Order: sequence, then C-alpha cells, then structure tokens
Amino acid sequence: MLLNLRKPKRVFPLKGKVYKGAWEYEVTSSERVFYLPDEENRKVLVYYAGKHPKSAPTPP
Repeated sequence: MLLNLRKPKRVFPLKGKVYKGAWEYEVTSSERVFYLPDEENRKVLVYYAGKHPKSAPTPP
C-alpha cells in the first residue's frame, strides 16, 4: 500500500474488527488523521482529523 510509505512510524493500520481497513496518520505528537483508503478508486475517506483522541474513532 502506497499510503504508508511516505512517513514510516507515523502511518499505520488500526487493529481490531471494528477498524478493518482504517489507518491512522500521526501528523504531530498531538494531531491525528484517521482515514479509510480506497485503492481501487484512488481516493481516501478522512473520517477524523484533529487533536489526538483518547481512543480511536470508529469508521463510518
């Protein structure tokens, strides 16, 4: 997957059934972006961007 090659250790898939296919990008130590990549259509659905939440938000 190309989406995790640009920033090693800052981009990683979320674990658990509820997060299937979801990824997290650590922008800074306190800012996060949670997203679902759609490789077939070359699109990304960002479902959360902001301060680091206490627990990962669940994808839609």
